[in-house]
Amino acid sequence: MDLLFGATQATTLVALIPETLTYGCAALLIRGLARERGAGWAAVITWGLAFAVIAECLIVQTSLAPRPGAAGEWGRALGVNWPYLVWAVGYESCWAIALSIQLTDLVFPLDRETVWPSRRGRLVLAAVFVAGAIPTWYNWTHVVSPDLLHLPAYQPPLPTLALALVVVAALAILGVRFARQPARRSRTAARRTPNPLSAGAIAFLAAVSWFGLLLPEVNGLLLHVPVALPIIGALLMAAATGILLDRWSRTPGWDDRHRLMLILGAFTASMAAGFPANQFTTLTLIIKAGLNIAALAGLLALYSRRARIVTRS
Repeated sequence: MDLLFGATQATTLVALIPETLTYGCAALLIRGLARERGAGWAAVITWGLAFAVIAECLIVQTSLAPRPGAAGEWGRALGVNWPYLVWAVGYESCWAIALSIQLTDLVFPLDRETVWPSRRGRLVLAAVFVAGAIPTWYNWTHVVSPDLLHLPAYQPPLPTLALALVVVAALAILGVRFARQPARRSRTAARRTPNPLSAGAIAFLAAVSWFGLLLPEVNGLLLHVPVALPIIGALLMAAATGILLDRWSRTPGWDDRHRLMLILGAFTASMAAGFPANQFTTLTLIIKAGLNIAALAGLLALYSRRARIVTRS
């Protein structure tokens, strides 16, 4: 996810391994818990939000540590980079968790309802998650920030870290409450199912708006706007998009073509936003472009295959 966006680059392979363990294990843990409880996407995204707070405030700490330049100063208050925190929590809960789970289920459609990993497997994954989180924390706080971003060493205040833990606990409990409610699978015949391209276009526009409203590196005009306005706008847009997609997903004709177009639209936007949002050398820019093209080709090939299956059925 971060590799396609460009925040983590292919030349730093040492950092990729623990990050893969951290984010990959988190997605598997959330998927296994959701399948075991028969939970819907509300629980998955809520648990994804809890993981995102862990990642941003306790592991990589990029939402707490001062960021460079005017973009870093914009919206920073009480030791928190608020626009960046909102962006990162949404990005990691949706792209790293929810969309990754959905994509895996589409690649392996026969196992999409399988409860995996088992409870014992989740205990192992939890241990691997911790094993990956420790070097990921060290790499970001002791290598990336001082050596690559040239930022002074920063230790978040303990009350801030404690508050982050409280938020994580609250989100985890809220996710459990959502999980107790059966997933909404009923179809509503009165509504018309949108074209898959419409679903992809909505996902693309919503994702572009999320990046453009919260990252000054993507939209420099934000530096001249009161910080509360784009944050509120982004949250309202996300809520409206979620409500619309929930309604669409319960129409009779909603199928894997729509799900894949959602993923394609969201990932296309994030990969495009990654170019202005991150700094690249010529080599890393070429590698990112190549990886993005390969990812798009793979998603289009998967869409073509699933579309043929849906048409035949």
